[in-house]
Amino acid sequence: MATTATMATPTYPLDLATLKKAAAAESRECVLIQNGGLDSAMDSLPSKGRESSQLQSIGLKMDPGQPIIAADMATLFDKRVKLVLWKPGATRTDVQKQTLWISSRAGIWNHLIFPIKREAIDTGLLGFALNNPNIVHSYSFDDRSIVLPPETIAPIVESLPGYIKVEPLPGVPIWKKMQTPDQLLCLLNSFGLQEVQKWLVMENTNEVLCLGKSIQYHYSRPAELPSGFFEEICRMVESGGSVNMQKVRYNLERAFLIGYALEFGLIVGNSSLKQPRPEYVESLNQNTGLDFNGFLERGYTSVRPEYRGVGIGTRLLEGLTKRTQGRKLYSIISEDNLATQKIAIRNRTRKLTTFFSQKTGKQVGVWVKD
Repeated sequence: MATTATMATPTYPLDLATLKKAAAAESRECVLIQNGGLDSAMDSLPSKGRESSQLQSIGLKMDPGQPIIAADMATLFDKRVKLVLWKPGATRTDVQKQTLWISSRAGIWNHLIFPIKREAIDTGLLGFALNNPNIVHSYSFDDRSIVLPPETIAPIVESLPGYIKVEPLPGVPIWKKMQTPDQLLCLLNSFGLQEVQKWLVMENTNEVLCLGKSIQYHYSRPAELPSGFFEEICRMVESGGSVNMQKVRYNLERAFLIGYALEFGLIVGNSSLKQPRPEYVESLNQNTGLDFNGFLERGYTSVRPEYRGVGIGTRLLEGLTKRTQGRKLYSIISEDNLATQKIAIRNRTRKLTTFFSQKTGKQVGVWVKD
């Protein structure tokens, strides 16, 4: 279709009505299959690969609690499954999270359907959805409609940890402008997950912008930050949920340098070079048997959920590392924090040693620049 080809490399801003029209033009090539389990899903799909069916896009409805491995989701994707409506059951939340992670890595759009009754909502899973839009791409409270009832979830959302305290983005994800799962499936069929998940619709104009297209990186002393930025960075760090907030403000006020990424005039990611307190350095020396006197510490990295996976953390770390003015640099990373470890590796830092942190109750690694 000509419109699809044109939109393969779109020029922003786009128009919501145009996108909906382009998706609707291919609706005959999409089908949403209502079924429960993985076996029935497999049975209902074409027996062979992509060449065996004229359908361009298929949506399924399944329970995320059943045992699913990466190969299962890869097979579904190969059979043109682009959307799965997951209706959580009584399975443990951690099992359901793992299933959703596997599905997203296979390139499939995950849509969670929560129960309409507030008391029946798994708040742990809802919090996971809100804080991981790169894994749970959309959600609703009805099998047939995507329209959200804000009065139903607002009190719950306000009580959840995460990024609800930071400044909101200027628009809404495009999936919130779809009326039904069928419309969302057609949109995915026309433009693909990688594009659709980054589209933001401006409320007043219906213009569609793409997240990550105009990110700017800045590095500043704490006292030189623009008005309001220091408080927002504190909120960003708190929203990340992996640090003790008692010392955050103290450490940031005395930071050697703060790096932050901006888009739409909002902070979408931040990190810093801290000047560690003498008592902390002494404790670190004792725990590791090494000497970290005179080092700077890289820490307090936080990236808004909508922007994860686009390299913001890596860019900030690279920028800060270039601005150490000859000072040596270390960072403390929990052994279970694989995402931050990957960023450290990409920045050519390596794990020097590990020790058990009494403060966090975790095994942590000390990473230094090669």
